Amino acid sequence: MNGRLNMNKCKIAILDSGYSTFQIDKYNIVRLKNFISSDESCLDDNGHGTAILEIVGRVQPNAEYTIIKVLDDNAESKITIIIQALEYLLGLSVDYVCMSFSTHLDYEIVKMYSLCQKLKRQGKILVSSKANSGKKSYPAEFDNVIGVEGVVFENPDEFWYIPERDIQVIANVLPIMVPTRDGKQWIMFGGNSKAAAQVCGNIASSSLKPEEFLLNNRYKEKWSNNEIQKRKVYNVTSHPNQNYSDELFKQICDALEEYKEGLSKEKNLHSFFSASDYYNILVQIEEKTDLKINYIDMEYKDFDTVWTLYEKLYRISILLNKGEESI
Repeated sequence: MNGRLNMNKCKIAILDSGYSTFQIDKYNIVRLKNFISSDESCLDDNGHGTAILEIVGRVQPNAEYTIIKVLDDNAESKITIIIQALEYLLGLSVDYVCMSFSTHLDYEIVKMYSLCQKLKRQGKILVSSKANSGKKSYPAEFDNVIGVEGVVFENPDEFWYIPERDIQVIANVLPIMVPTRDGKQWIMFGGNSKAAAQVCGNIASSSLKPEEFLLNNRYKEKWSNNEIQKRKVYNVTSHPNQNYSDELFKQICDALEEYKEGLSKEKNLHSFFSASDYYNILVQIEEKTDLKINYIDMEYKDFDTVWTLYEKLYRISILLNKGEESI
């Protein structure tokens, strides 16, 4: 741990699969607690917790973080462990609790709800993600927890909010690039877990009370379940085939050669990629060119087609050349 407790700083507890060693100096981690094993280090065996800390940390880089390990190497847990963690939180001084996990089981639900209620009465703000499967999800559906479900939004910061709903917040589900747990590679990470972490970070970064922030900044206050379902699917906008002939386009095509079938299509190059392929493709392009790519700046939509990827990297190359000229 690299920080000291400071009563004036925002304090965020993250219940997940732990954190990674490269995050020790990056974030102010003041407390660790492991409910999965006796290992006090709380190092991440899965990568999910690493991603969640990165997402919250980008919005709240100066917060004090308490890392509570409740998910194992498969990002799974038991309700008894979650209850232990919630009981542990009762004795801590934290402002926000980020829980990017859920259960649909009714076992011990009354006790879990009671603990969330006690935490809320202490002034702690609890944020939890709904299951990606769409099943009934706890603790996200408790009325004392801010439940988050993800859909596709064009604006990454857009969210909808109805305080009376079981799942109160609808936020952006689209993946973003985050480091893997060893910090040496990157993946595209999305889903309701990502959406909940983003919402938690945004709420924590505001000087307003959570409900006031959500009411004042929501894009929409009414919607139908049908509208939510329609926004669950990411539709790649049709892009005109361009006959680019420069070296950069050729190098991008070479890097994508193993995805040859995708190169022949105008739409949805994403269907040919795994979460780690995005990074591997960028690394190959860097090796073939003089580009140095800031992975944080790469968006999901940049990889829609070979042409959108080219246009984003071309803009990066132009900025790089301008920077060299000004030296």
